[in-house]
Amino acid sequence: MGRLCKRCNKEFELKSKFHPKQKYCTDKCRGLDSSERWNAKNPEKRKQIVYNQNRKRYKNEWVPGTKKNCLHCNEEFEVRSKFKPDQKYCTDKCNNRAKSKRHYHKNVEKSREYAANWRSNNTEKVLAAKDKYYHSDKGKANYTRKNIKRRSKLKESIGVANLTADIIAELHKKYPVCAYCNREFTTSGKGKRNIDHVLPLAKGGPSTMDNLVVACAECNKHKQDKLLYFWYQTDYCKKKNIGTKKKH
Repeated sequence: MGRLCKRCNKEFELKSKFHPKQKYCTDKCRGLDSSERWNAKNPEKRKQIVYNQNRKRYKNEWVPGTKKNCLHCNEEFEVRSKFKPDQKYCTDKCNNRAKSKRHYHKNVEKSREYAANWRSNNTEKVLAAKDKYYHSDKGKANYTRKNIKRRSKLKESIGVANLTADIIAELHKKYPVCAYCNREFTTSGKGKRNIDHVLPLAKGGPSTMDNLVVACAECNKHKQDKLLYFWYQTDYCKKKNIGTKKKH
């Protein structure tokens, strides 16, 4: 009596009359089908078994001086030990950075909220880190590059290319206090006079008298290259009621 194998669909004959429910042509087909069912029910255990097998194989094949490329910094490094065949990062520092990066991408909103709260509660540390960065070679180069880019946009913009002493004096006379928060100006610090473009240069704003205002250093620093509509929605403006007052 012929039957079809449940796994390979080949026709076979029953080995014995004592096995009327025989479903597989050979013990090999029966074993493969059984292992597939077990793997589907126990994926985690299967991963662990494969990991142990690869670890054992790598341990036997491992040669001192084996080198890999770090998945974070892409630098070549030597595998530390034959007991760490799956080493992916050159140092613990790279490993921790990669972990934090993965965590950030999985929890973007929570990570941003946590970072904002930390910055607001540790302003001294943030300022110290910024000061250290801008005094480093990388920070100086970045600042110079941004300054050159800004100057080129200023030259390309329509209107006043160079702010002369007469133009600056006229602006100071027009704005005796900050154009945004109405703060009285000081000679230094947060209240120092800064000339600001209402429509930023980065957004194509012209250097005309209608687009130039005098603002305090703190407002100019927080505004950066934002449009007024979006800047008024920030916590800084809500705290100082900027955007609700009548502007000059």
